[in-house]
Order: sequence, then structure tokens, then C-alpha cells
Amino acid sequence: MDMKANLTPLPRQKLSLAPRSQRPHERTPKTTTMRSPLTLLISSSTAIALTLRQPPTAIPVPAITNISYWGSACPPSGLTYAFPPSDTTLPAPSANSTRTPLAFTLSHFSPSFASFGSSLRMCNAVVAVAVAQGWKLVVNGKATTAQGAVEVPAGARFYLRGSWAWAADMGSQSVGMFDTAGPLAGPFAHLLAPVEGSEGGVESGCAGGEQELDVEFQARAVNDTDTFGWVDGVRGTADAAWTLTTDVEAVRC
Repeated sequence: MDMKANLTPLPRQKLSLAPRSQRPHERTPKTTTMRSPLTLLISSSTAIALTLRQPPTAIPVPAITNISYWGSACPPSGLTYAFPPSDTTLPAPSANSTRTPLAFTLSHFSPSFASFGSSLRMCNAVVAVAVAQGWKLVVNGKATTAQGAVEVPAGARFYLRGSWAWAADMGSQSVGMFDTAGPLAGPFAHLLAPVEGSEGGVESGCAGGEQELDVEFQARAVNDTDTFGWVDGVRGTADAAWTLTTDVEAVRC
């Protein structure tokens, strides 16, 4: 038998190549996109903006770290202070300022009279106040209130004065004054109105840390008549304690 006669050639089959996306087991290479400098700049700016929008920290409560004082109105152990009051609470973290009362009590502030017809009581204090960096302190922004007991006879005039200044800027002072004619007797309270040019209190810097505040209080009684000797046998409320209250505001710089 002729084997060649039975070998019939098979028809040729066309090999069809599938598109690359249809080929099995073949991974599409990742496309690498180069960012332009402008894109990077925008991304960086967005990151910075997101950082700046973080919630602010809570307002720090200022603290008195040291105090020294002298004068006839505040002899040794003759000055006490309250700052802040025990019922003060921290403000919300989103707040940008908070105000706290600061009160000084002077044991011998009320003037007493003698035959020469006038009397002066004075107290000076240097107060070290600490606050966190990025915050400034405004003192006496709402003026000072004086409260105590006094006896001033007719024919006399009663004067009160308070001044506040940061030691780093003694050229800027907040001064409050009040005066009235006698007779006065018993409990007394009045606002020491800021003199012209010292409204709004005095501001510290934003460096934070400990800063010195210079404080001075004066109480004076003066004879308004032309005749001396009118005070014979009459004395004021000697050694009476007075409380002088101002405000301290912490402000975000």
C-alpha cells in the first residue's frame, strides 16, 4: 500500500492574535504620571491650609508667680490678692480671649486725719504675671473699682488714684482717678475713671513667659477750707481695708 496516497494535507488555520486588553494572564503596565511643579505647589499649599485650620488650643489662664509690695497702705502682710476666683472656668478652645478679675486688698488704705489737715496712703506693687507664648495680656481695660469704708468730714475732699503699667513699657500707663467732697461715712464704692489717653488698659507683648506689672494705689484726704484745726477730734476710718478690682484679659496674638 502506498502510504503517501492516504496523507491528505490539512487546511491551514489562521492564528488570530487577541487585542492586548483581551490576552489572558497579561498585566497592563501601570502608567506613571509626572507631576508638574505647579501641581506640587498646589498640593503643598493645600496641606498647609489644612494644618492651619486645626482647632486652636484652649486659652491659658494667666498666673501670678511672684509679688512684692511696700507703702503705708500695705505694710508687711498687708496685701492679699485674688486671681483668678475659684469659680473661674476655662473658656471654649475656639475662643480668642478671656477676661479674669484681679483684686487687691490693702489693709491700711483708708486715710486718717490729723491736725495738719491732710493724709496720704499709698501702696506700690510689682507683680510677676506669666502667660503662654502667643498670648498677650491687657490689664485694666474696663477700669478699676475701689471699695471700702471711709469717714471724711465736711470741708475735706477725698481722692483715689490707681495706675497700671508693664515694666517693659513704662511710657504707657493706664491711670484711673476719682475725687469727691465730704462728708462721707461708712461703706463706699466707686469706679476710678480712666484719665484721657489711658482708656483701654495696657498691653503686654506676645513673647509669653513672666512679665512684670507695676501697680500703684493712692488714697488722699485734703482740707478744702482755709482754716486749719477743723479736724481736731475727727479721724477717718483708720487702718480700714479696701479692695481694688481690675480685669486681666488674655488675647490670642
